[in-house]
Amino acid sequence: MVGQEVRVMGLQADPWLSARSDIFIRYNLTKKGVSDSSQLSICFRARASSLAQIETFISLAASSENVDALAIMRIGSKIDVYIHDVAQPGLMDFHTDLLLQRWEHHCHIFSRGQYRALINGEVRVRGPLISKDGLLPLNSTLCLGMEQDAVGGGFDRTQIFRGHMAQVNIWNRELQDSEVQDIAQCRTYGQGNIFSSDVDVMEEVGTTVDMVPLWKLCEPVEDFFILPAMVSIYEAREKCYRLGCELYASETPNVNERLYNTSLQFLDTCTNTYHLWIGVSDDEEEGVWRKDLDNTIHTDLSFTSGQPDGGTIQNCVYMSVFTGLWSDEACDLGILSCVPCIQRQHPPLRLRGLCFRTEAETSFEILGYRNSRPYFHGMYGYMIYMTSPGSWVLFDTDTNQTLADLTLATVSEYPVGRREWQVQNPLCDRPRGNPISLSLSHCQDSQFTCNNGDCVNKEQRCNSKDDCADFSDENNCKLVLRPGSYRAERPPETLVEDEPVTLSSSVQILRFTDINDIRRIVSIEFTLEMTWRDPRLKYLNLKDTVEWNRLGEEEVRAVWRPQFEFPNVQDGQVRLLRERLYLDKGGHPLPVDFNDIEMEAVYSGGDTSLVQNQHYRREEEDWMMGTLDSSSSNVIVFRSCPGSGIFTCHFDVFYYPFDKQRCSVLIQLSSVRQENATFIQEAAAVEYMDDEELSLFVVKDFTVEVTTTRGNNQTRYSVLSIWFEVSRRWTVIMMNLYFPTNLLLATGYATLFLNVADQGDRLTLSLTTLLVLYTLFNNMSASLPVTAYVKMIDMWFLYCILLLFFIIICHTLVQFQVHRVEPMAVHPGVSSAKGLSKLKSFQKSPERILVAVRLYIVPAFVIIFNIVYWAALLQSLYSN
Repeated sequence: MVGQEVRVMGLQADPWLSARSDIFIRYNLTKKGVSDSSQLSICFRARASSLAQIETFISLAASSENVDALAIMRIGSKIDVYIHDVAQPGLMDFHTDLLLQRWEHHCHIFSRGQYRALINGEVRVRGPLISKDGLLPLNSTLCLGMEQDAVGGGFDRTQIFRGHMAQVNIWNRELQDSEVQDIAQCRTYGQGNIFSSDVDVMEEVGTTVDMVPLWKLCEPVEDFFILPAMVSIYEAREKCYRLGCELYASETPNVNERLYNTSLQFLDTCTNTYHLWIGVSDDEEEGVWRKDLDNTIHTDLSFTSGQPDGGTIQNCVYMSVFTGLWSDEACDLGILSCVPCIQRQHPPLRLRGLCFRTEAETSFEILGYRNSRPYFHGMYGYMIYMTSPGSWVLFDTDTNQTLADLTLATVSEYPVGRREWQVQNPLCDRPRGNPISLSLSHCQDSQFTCNNGDCVNKEQRCNSKDDCADFSDENNCKLVLRPGSYRAERPPETLVEDEPVTLSSSVQILRFTDINDIRRIVSIEFTLEMTWRDPRLKYLNLKDTVEWNRLGEEEVRAVWRPQFEFPNVQDGQVRLLRERLYLDKGGHPLPVDFNDIEMEAVYSGGDTSLVQNQHYRREEEDWMMGTLDSSSSNVIVFRSCPGSGIFTCHFDVFYYPFDKQRCSVLIQLSSVRQENATFIQEAAAVEYMDDEELSLFVVKDFTVEVTTTRGNNQTRYSVLSIWFEVSRRWTVIMMNLYFPTNLLLATGYATLFLNVADQGDRLTLSLTTLLVLYTLFNNMSASLPVTAYVKMIDMWFLYCILLLFFIIICHTLVQFQVHRVEPMAVHPGVSSAKGLSKLKSFQKSPERILVAVRLYIVPAFVIIFNIVYWAALLQSLYSN
């Protein structure tokens, strides 16, 4: 029945005592005379006071050859079941919560090769069994809290259950889920027909027994504790929060009475008339009191008569030291009271910095008081408690030794947050007297622990903002973790043996600062970005934005990075002026090391890329960049560190001004052979960021190519070649060159139309035109590279000069013909009219020369030359 009492058996329940192997509960089931069965149900309640690595709940030994005929134990949080010495592999995911001082009901049901388990009435696992024999042992020796290595004995102190057990019952039938739920919720007792710890007389050695009403085993437990320190309401909430708790408000008047009685032991410290803060407030909505723990509405309030009476002004609550009842008061009056807390999460605290083997060992709770202060109870036997005001120790109950001690600055402090302890006995390979940094906090794996015990998200670690109240989140910020064997002079090794590390490359050409065909150079402003991975490294606290992951100077020098040469840079005069190295986060952080006090987000070097930006500039331009650096020293530059370089280019100007050049920028990996590091074509890219049409040229068709042609037969280096096309803009040249030359030719040609008698004007104008043309030719030649071959523009000027020269020769011949007219003698037999006619006929001969040159020779020459000339030029223009 629900009102009956049950036997609560204590097995080494005192957490302050070392574990022993001579404390056990034993019962011989063979005297029951019950045969082995294919169906079996075993139920029990357990309340752990301290955990062990292996906790044995039930052990049935049938013989010396079958000592694990049936064993139910917990290893870490995982439940293992052994039948006839065979572990059941179908239960791999059967885990339970690790709790201290809280009752938990277990029921394990075996039925014809099938198994299911219920925890607190809820089915947690089910599956088939693997056993040598289909029958389950009932003719055996039963032990509670110990694992038998021999029938009825052979106990090991490392394989024990420490705490209390009750309602251990065994049936030789399959219980239904509804039956188990009734038992788990204390609606019925559920006595086993084979064994009951409340009926059968067991052999108990070193145990304790208490009779407890059944309903108490199902009563909700509120594990509050009191911090004996007089603080304001705001400090009270902060102190609880740093302990993984919230300010407490008792649920019922009965529980409130228990809180009041507990607080009376601290009256020497909690001296105010209203000595205890209560964790409720109606600040959000007047008259609606909400709990600090979960912000739910609290209805069963313990206010004294006439309270609350403060209206909207009084939103906080505290307890009277005389009656234990509540009153409301204004939160900001500066009233000081002691602090009741209740945990808001499980586990509330974790201790990091030691060498625990499992994460559960880092869990700590506050479960009681020692020396008038709450103590921190580690689930696996470690204790942290105050020995004297301001002095705390880390104590191992298993070895009964003080492992480390800590002295705090004030007596009201608690050892939460990051602290420097002193080793008193060998601890994690640290000898006595050495310091050890430990962190006790409520922070989760996704958070960083501040020195004062506050928690911030790991994304806020090293983000150049003080997110911790004590600014500790910006201390010791670094990005790179190097193993001790790391060598910065050696390139990374790849996952594939004998394969070189590959570099992804991206070149952004920002603009062309100069294209000079006389000097045969192109001057380019560009960014060079190289990306690679180094699996030897690990990285800390990376941000999603690459600009926040910039390595400092020391870290840059400490890691391997590629060095470059520019084989076609002019005169080899280039100097590395500025270098930036970033990390591009890839993937998710590595699994958290639960012993890591730093609580850093660690990323694998195999998933994270290093991104290197370099700025190269001619030495004579360094003073300009120095000025820029000094004015922007506080600015983080992201990936676009501009540089400029002057590179040689072979200019073939035969078809000037319709010439097209193919130029390149060569980037060579220096001092690293192609067998160790190489560019890859698939991850090489080039991008031009400015206009294609420059003032004198058009640049386009940017391509990138990876080659390995440089070096010798023994040593080859990987080369990245950036190719682009430079075309001359000929419109202005046509206006400045071909148009005026054609005007000059037209002027020279026009002299052929002058009167023969105007010989001086014709020669003067022709010679002047030729001299102007020659001057124009000299100026044009000075603006072009000196070549050993004749260029098309040279042919044009040669054509112009020859044509004008021919016109001048024509004028000279005409003048010569004019001066050859001889005086004629007059004979008596020749009439004067006939002689005059012959003279006029002779004088028309120079005019005919000009007409022939003007109408036939010059036009024919001009047409033929221009057809051939422009056909060749246009073919060159469109063929490329």
